[in-house]
Amino acid sequence: MPRRFLLWDHDGVLVDTERWYFEANRTVLRRLQIDLSEPQYLEFMAAGRSRWGLARERQLPETRIQVLRAARDALYQEFLQTKPIEIEGVADLIRKLNRSHAISAEPCYEHIGGCHGRAEVRS
Repeated sequence: MPRRFLLWDHDGVLVDTERWYFEANRTVLRRLQIDLSEPQYLEFMAAGRSRWGLARERQLPETRIQVLRAARDALYQEFLQTKPIEIEGVADLIRKLNRSHAISAEPCYEHIGGCHGRAEVRS
């Protein structure tokens, strides 16, 4: 039987990392006394707006924003390695699908690579 292929997005399908990205953003923005709520974060995301616009509104220099974004990225990496990201049933589903489908979950982004091994979503 010929193999079939599946293509899917990682976050929310294979692993749940969005809450940790939000938390990393919120934590770093607090250093600027900016309180980012989850509804506000979701509103920004839905509108395609950057959360860093909140820092720009305070006239923060772009060089400082870049430093804070790097801090956010490092914190996010830490969260992905230490916080729960598994979605119940995904590992079993991947094993079952691997019998009849070619499955590739090669990471496109650095942070996803670490998630795969931890969340046991490799086939």
